[in-house]
Amino acid sequence: MSGFANRVGRYFVRTFAGVGVLTVGGIAASQYVILKEKKKSEDIPSNVVLHLDMNVPLTETNPKPFEGLFNPQPPIKIHNVIKALDHAATDKRVAGVVCTFGGEVNVMNMAMWQEVRNSILKFRETQKDEPEGSKRFTWASADTFGEAGDGTVGYYFASAFDKVYMQPSGLLGLMGVHSPVLFFKRLLTRIGIEPQVFNYYEYKNATNPLTQEGFTAAHREQMSKLLGSLFEQLVDGVAQGRSLDTDTVKTLFNRGSMTAEEAKDAKLIDTVLYPDQVLSHVAEGTKVLPLRKYIKSLESQEKKKEPSAMMKKDDKPKIALITMVGPIVRGWGDPNSRSSQICSEKTMREIRTAYQDKTVKAIVVRVDSRGGSAVASDSIRRELERAKEAGLPIVVSMGNFAASGGYYIATAADKIVCQPATITGSIGVIFGKFVIGRALEQVGVTNDGISHGDFADSMSPYTPWTKEQADVAERMGRKCYTDFTKLVMDARKLSADQVDKLARGRVWAGSDAKRLGLADELGGLQDAHVLAGKLCGLEGKELPKLVDFPKAKNPVEKLAAVLSGDSPDAVTTSVLEGTGAGEVMEFLRVVISAGEAVKQAGLTGQASTGIQMEAEDLGR
Repeated sequence: MSGFANRVGRYFVRTFAGVGVLTVGGIAASQYVILKEKKKSEDIPSNVVLHLDMNVPLTETNPKPFEGLFNPQPPIKIHNVIKALDHAATDKRVAGVVCTFGGEVNVMNMAMWQEVRNSILKFRETQKDEPEGSKRFTWASADTFGEAGDGTVGYYFASAFDKVYMQPSGLLGLMGVHSPVLFFKRLLTRIGIEPQVFNYYEYKNATNPLTQEGFTAAHREQMSKLLGSLFEQLVDGVAQGRSLDTDTVKTLFNRGSMTAEEAKDAKLIDTVLYPDQVLSHVAEGTKVLPLRKYIKSLESQEKKKEPSAMMKKDDKPKIALITMVGPIVRGWGDPNSRSSQICSEKTMREIRTAYQDKTVKAIVVRVDSRGGSAVASDSIRRELERAKEAGLPIVVSMGNFAASGGYYIATAADKIVCQPATITGSIGVIFGKFVIGRALEQVGVTNDGISHGDFADSMSPYTPWTKEQADVAERMGRKCYTDFTKLVMDARKLSADQVDKLARGRVWAGSDAKRLGLADELGGLQDAHVLAGKLCGLEGKELPKLVDFPKAKNPVEKLAAVLSGDSPDAVTTSVLEGTGAGEVMEFLRVVISAGEAVKQAGLTGQASTGIQMEAEDLGR
């Protein structure tokens, strides 16, 4: 027994040594990232052309701190891109902006591109007040706008620039908008899966692909209206950008793909050139600088203005920015999720941090969500109400989506700002389940169970509802819908009849939402920032800075939070995700926990085998 104990003891010494190595290595990697970024943020020379690469993904949230080590092109936060372009418009060091991009863009993500596009238009507008010889140019260069495919949204974005270039082999695919839907009802019936779903009401069609064989009349009406609004925005944007009338642009949309020369003849592009040739046209002595490096330079300048830890606390007025991206879930969410979530407990804590800070004068909430848990949405909304009770104005800025639960949260706002292409509304509820019992039987799996209480198995996926269970489910869903519409009535100051015409699960393009009273202004995050300043009485030169809440931790701070266990919001996943280190950390924790169990069990051989099984299971 003593020999076995010694072996286990040596195992744990090696384990904790491994943790120490990982800790030191993690801190060293963190310092490397910080120093690397600091080097990147050196002062920008004069006479530079900023390179906006739209092949780099844009995100609503800050990239993960270690992402730059493993990804040569980590995402850039869209807010940073907008701020950089706004600053560059009057920066004497900047001669212009050259944009390159490729790939297809989903029309449902058009709002994010619209926000950057509007910044380019604002950049151009600013140049009208600049003296001759100091005006900054904007060029867009692409290899193709859809290679025998849809390049509509990409070209719509490019049409905002002074000049548009495309290489000789490129194609310009103005295809319009199309949203195909697959319906699986027959398949589910064939394999024995039974949907039991209550939709409130006819326009709430998220489950229609699983419950219908094709478009219902309401589903078709809604999608036709939504896509029609987006199509009109595309046509109007291209017409204005290229100084063409809308009828001509609609005709061009119906031509299909065009060669580079055909696109030039149609006045959709200016010159047929390769991207390297476009860059060679930049004036001699001008340096092309990635926008990412320009952003780092601006951030470095801002940090120099901030008081250091040795100085007194920063007591300048500020406007808090709280970003909510992804599905809305209760509690702290799934720590293993690789995508963003709006976790009610985490988000409520962020809101409390903001309204308990005496320097915060208003809150801007950035929402990009298709919805989720009604209870979680209501909890977050309530916390925003408490912020208002504390005297803070609330402005919601909508991204690509602010639908269902996303709009539910937005009803707490004093003002709502959205892009014309934001998909919003969906004021409705879905309540139900999918019964898979018969499907399991077809493959030889049977189900049985013991229940005490008539509703104990009501949400079981193995058995259908009884009539009584279905009645209660229908009533609960209807109650949730009634509460939702009442919130909209009070928040938007609309009558019950008005809300009924706008709700029933219907989604709207942001342009229609504004016209119908579901939003207050068309614009982006910068516009919401200005509006928040206006509401708190601090405008113009007195406009407070827009600050992320909570303040983002640097890599060392995040790693320290992981190692100390102070990580209720799944810091482990956010810091180490995608590197493999997160799985190693979790494995070590499991081994250590198992080791404690071994110790308490008297170091038996069986417990030792348990440790090996844990390791094997985690390695699969």
